[in-house]
Amino acid sequence: MKCRVSGCSSDDFTFPFVIKACSSSRALGIGREIHCVVLRTGYDKNLVIQTALVDFYAKNGDMEAARVLIDRIPQPDLVSWNALIAGYSLNGLHQEAFETFRRALETGLEPNVSTLASVIPVCTRLGLFHIGKSLHGFIVKSGYMCDLFLAPTLISMYTGDFDLSTARKLFDSVVEKNVTVWNALISAYTQSKKFFEAFEMFRGMVRAQLKLDLVTFVSIIPSCEGYSCIDYGESLHACAVKHGLENQLSVSTAFLSMYAKFGNLDSAKFLFDQVPIRNLLSYNAMISGCVSNGLWDASLAVFREMKIEGFNPDAVSLISVISACSKLEVILLGKSVHAFSLRNGLHSNIDVSNALLMFYSDCDQLSYSFKLFHRMPLRNAVSWNTLISGCIHSGKTEEATILLEQMQKEGAELDMVTLISIIPCFSESENLKQGMAIHGYAVKTGYASDVSLANALITNNEVLVLFREMRREGQRPNHVSLLNLLPVCRTEKGFDKDVAVSNALIDLYYENEPRSMDIVEGAVKNAAGRETIDLPSGGGEGNQLS
Repeated sequence: MKCRVSGCSSDDFTFPFVIKACSSSRALGIGREIHCVVLRTGYDKNLVIQTALVDFYAKNGDMEAARVLIDRIPQPDLVSWNALIAGYSLNGLHQEAFETFRRALETGLEPNVSTLASVIPVCTRLGLFHIGKSLHGFIVKSGYMCDLFLAPTLISMYTGDFDLSTARKLFDSVVEKNVTVWNALISAYTQSKKFFEAFEMFRGMVRAQLKLDLVTFVSIIPSCEGYSCIDYGESLHACAVKHGLENQLSVSTAFLSMYAKFGNLDSAKFLFDQVPIRNLLSYNAMISGCVSNGLWDASLAVFREMKIEGFNPDAVSLISVISACSKLEVILLGKSVHAFSLRNGLHSNIDVSNALLMFYSDCDQLSYSFKLFHRMPLRNAVSWNTLISGCIHSGKTEEATILLEQMQKEGAELDMVTLISIIPCFSESENLKQGMAIHGYAVKTGYASDVSLANALITNNEVLVLFREMRREGQRPNHVSLLNLLPVCRTEKGFDKDVAVSNALIDLYYENEPRSMDIVEGAVKNAAGRETIDLPSGGGEGNQLS
């Protein structure tokens, strides 16, 4: 399709309409040709045309061109700034969107409904809830609360700030609620894992005889998983068919993902095969569904089909495929995926990097894991935990403890997985004090009550053997020692009948330390009466993780 604008009479009214049409149809090539015509005919100084071009480039993802155009406008009006802010937000450049909003305010302009509808979601994604709440105050003061465009964005903002009560109050305050407002609260409850409330809202929509749309179903379908019952999902599917939405790509993909997560791959595959024009999202859902159900070869087959169809994998695709390569131990293919991530700039995604760390560790390629780890610009607890776990599984316990020290020095937070992963390093008698320090840290941070961690700390009779060795070496037990010892009692049918435990307690008693006996008596009562044991107050070297 060729641009023919140069062959006809154009004016400052024609260009904005034509450029807007190019924006709507995503006709980037034609829009650029029209921009050239604008420059040749001298209309490039017209503010309305300049703003239309900013909007055109922003909606087509060319934010650099949009920004250059704004910079060339002597005095951009609010419509121009709104186009740039909305473009940054649409393209996921949230920090840039916020900075543009700040620049607009510095020119003395006051935000309108369009500005606020773009900026509040940006505040939510950046975690700038205090600014979002200030904007809420401005909305109330300016009389904008009656605008139905703003209520859903505010509901989403308060949901992101874990303030569902305010989100619900906002919903209730809207007199004439449209589908968008209902959808916002359903999505809020689903994201907050309030599945019962989400379904109650959905039933309320049905009772109110509102016209359900695709956003309604995409918002409510994930709540089915919370009930662990496929009946809810099948009922929703029937409802979608009734409303003629079952063939909408986003809806069918959501149902595909739901069936896959319930383990019903036949239904997921049926929906996948029925999609007339698939997109990356539907392919990702099918690949992920195969992986989550242990069909590693099938996931790779879908991945190959996706590539043949001309779709470029994104981070979600790669994470699923890397997991399949890890389980199948296909090292060459996994390295090819790694190379693809480097060529396409996806290696900077921390989830992709963590998946690759796991792949190399699972495939006994620990040296590659270390190389990748040290090249990562950003690491999180998952990164550290993956490498620590890989070292332990490879028998490199010394390297694992060094990583633990580095993790602490860099200020990374030790979580449950870290503790469970590192505990096997301290199972030998010479490392008992470090293991007890780990236990003290677990108590201090509230992780000690977790069953998985308790199981990792307890090795039944081995604990008693280590305790006796500790006593023979003349080391004085403290309350943390006892805390490590007494869980063994709970693994027995009756700890008072266990001779080894009784002897261990007698040993403590004969320390001639009254506090020890108090601890014994209190701990025995606690062990007999409930699952967890309270750590007595007071310090102790075992409480500090060194």
